[in-house]
Amino acid sequence: MQKKPSQLGPLETQAFAWVQLKKRQLLRSGELGSVLGLAPKRETELFGRLSRSQLILRLMKGLYLFPTQLPPGGKWGPNPDWVLAQFMNALEVPYQVTGLWAFQRYGFSEQVPSRLAVYNTRLSGERYIGETGYDFIKVDPKRLGSTALKVTTDSTEVVFSSPGRALFDAIY
Repeated sequence: MQKKPSQLGPLETQAFAWVQLKKRQLLRSGELGSVLGLAPKRETELFGRLSRSQLILRLMKGLYLFPTQLPPGGKWGPNPDWVLAQFMNALEVPYQVTGLWAFQRYGFSEQVPSRLAVYNTRLSGERYIGETGYDFIKVDPKRLGSTALKVTTDSTEVVFSSPGRALFDAIY
């Protein structure tokens, strides 16, 4: 009997049970394997299955984000601001959201952007995390600043350019 795509197998169930029991959301390769007694290859396959079925998010190779609860309907679509904060905090990289995403947040534009522009001190280039596109712009640490915090529903702080800085960057 073949299981439906939305049903979890025994390994997936054990993974979610451990993550929820420990109240963890951010996992690195090796952590789950050691707890469940999996070889590195099997752990990688497990993360791959969960990521492809959109039950977890792959932030980058070896770094995964789990929901606090299994998503209703079988697919998890967390807030892109929150995902970014989790990712940058895990990498311990200072950052700030700028561009159209900040413009929309401050009411300078009614257009809903499809990508987040992120100033930071380490990453550059385009990246998709889940279904959201991020444009990472590596800048000198001196260019970061003049920020405002947005607090998500779970009290995570997301660093945005201040309204004045967002306008200045648009002109610059």
